[in-house]
Amino acid sequence: MEINPIQNIKKIQIKKYQFASIPILIVVAGFLLNSFLNVAVAKYISLFGLMLYVVVIMQFRVTKAVLPKSSGNSVLAPIFGKVTKLEKNTITIQKRFFQPADLRVSFQTEICTFSKGSVSRFEVSSQLGRLVGIAIGKIECRCKIPENFVILVENGENVKAGETVLAETR
Repeated sequence: MEINPIQNIKKIQIKKYQFASIPILIVVAGFLLNSFLNVAVAKYISLFGLMLYVVVIMQFRVTKAVLPKSSGNSVLAPIFGKVTKLEKNTITIQKRFFQPADLRVSFQTEICTFSKGSVSRFEVSSQLGRLVGIAIGKIECRCKIPENFVILVENGENVKAGETVLAETR
């Protein structure tokens, strides 16, 4: 089974271009204002639209994950980010604004909750590392690790969605 399913990538592309339509309209409006009405501020309106377009495109970046060799009894990182807190059986990951938007399966059952930002799921799957949605913006993820697992990451470590092993069975 493919971990980067084409149908999910197509859904991400559709969502990206829906968001990108606003900056494109701003650029077109600036161009029309400059061409027909010769408004001096129109160049800056177009520049603003172009910068907004770049931000939108960067928000919807998705990578092709390479699964680790020992991903059988593992918990993988569900999003890109930095480990900001390690508690007894909880790992908190903070995704920054411009990090890739991948949302991937981290364990056979759902163990992660998300706060802040925007998380969209396209499907439910139990295949480790599978692309199942997107996480846009700054997001905090809390993963409850099962009792019989040992945590392998450290506080401050950068993790990659679907690639970094957070914990393994003892």
